[in-house]
Amino acid sequence: MSINFPSYKSRIKGQTHMCNRIRLRYMGNALLICIISAIAEVFNDEGKDSYLREDFNNVIYFYTEGIKVNCKDKELKAKLYSNRAEAHFCLGENFQLSSECFVCLFFN
Repeated sequence: MSINFPSYKSRIKGQTHMCNRIRLRYMGNALLICIISAIAEVFNDEGKDSYLREDFNNVIYFYTEGIKVNCKDKELKAKLYSNRAEAHFCLGENFQLSSECFVCLFFN
């Protein structure tokens, strides 16, 4: 019984190619996660700037958009929810405030 070396080598080469594709897919996902977190950070920063100008409706808008990005960073999500809760508090919207605090506690 003989082993056909060329087909054996091509199978190994194909498996190496598959491993490279998996590596690239993982690197692509990691890059996507970084980009999504950066976008959420931008909305967080815009919300902070609006808070300093006491434009609480825009504060709520920016933090809501940051939450919609759905980043995987739990600490950032907790910041977005707690800051949005503070904006609801400044506007006297107590019902939204309590629900925001509940969600924030979930992330912390």
